[in-house]
Amino acid sequence: MNKKIAIVGVNGKMGKWFADYFHKMGFEVVGFDINNDIKEKFIIKANSLVGAILKTDYVLLCTPTKRTPEIVRLIAKEMQRGSYLIEISSQKFK
Repeated sequence: MNKKIAIVGVNGKMGKWFADYFHKMGFEVVGFDINNDIKEKFIIKANSLVGAILKTDYVLLCTPTKRTPEIVRLIAKEMQRGSYLIEISSQKFK
């Protein structure tokens, strides 16, 4: 059985990179982004944040650092028991 990963922030630079990487490693990739325009055909497009993380083995947050606490609060109780949360948020500088 293939592992399933949800990537929150899948349209960002890191989100796209990780989606491609995990797809090549044989994972089923579910994606969610506030910019709902997911173009990669191998990504299963989720219509909501909570919908993205249901029944996944891993949740990868590729989001801005300031949004991380809010996102974790929203998904913590909805994550599947035994699943893993991976957080690689970053601060963007201009």
